[in-house]
Amino acid sequence: MLRNAAFHHIELPCEDLELVERFYTIVLGARVYMRRDASRRPNVPFAGTIAEAEENGFQIDATYLKIGDFRIGFLKRVQLHNQSEIDHLAFVIDDEELGSLARRLTEYKIEVVYQDTDQMMIRDPFGLMLELWPRSVLRKMGLL
Repeated sequence: MLRNAAFHHIELPCEDLELVERFYTIVLGARVYMRRDASRRPNVPFAGTIAEAEENGFQIDATYLKIGDFRIGFLKRVQLHNQSEIDHLAFVIDDEELGSLARRLTEYKIEVVYQDTDQMMIRDPFGLMLELWPRSVLRKMGLL
């Protein structure tokens, strides 16, 4: 039995690490905290762009992002998001962030799949559904 276990991260396949970094950092405010070199060399730079790291001889095959306390890794490989894989990710956001998020989605022409007063659903560049829940809504539901 696991005692005092906590969720650390999830890893997902993606075809374009640069695109995934831009989407998650610009749209959702994530930060890159680690990148992985295909040959597992140490001291892989996580500042700057992946292209810059590769110009310095690294072959980046994964990037790891942090959104709040949530860690998500993306592995460079062909992905097929369907029901046999992960269906969606859900994030809790501060109620005040809804307006600025809506503006960023419009600015970057990101389709809002569904929205009502309780939640918003969008897709990342690879088709993965992202649910965004305001804290107040989850509190009312007894889920926080």
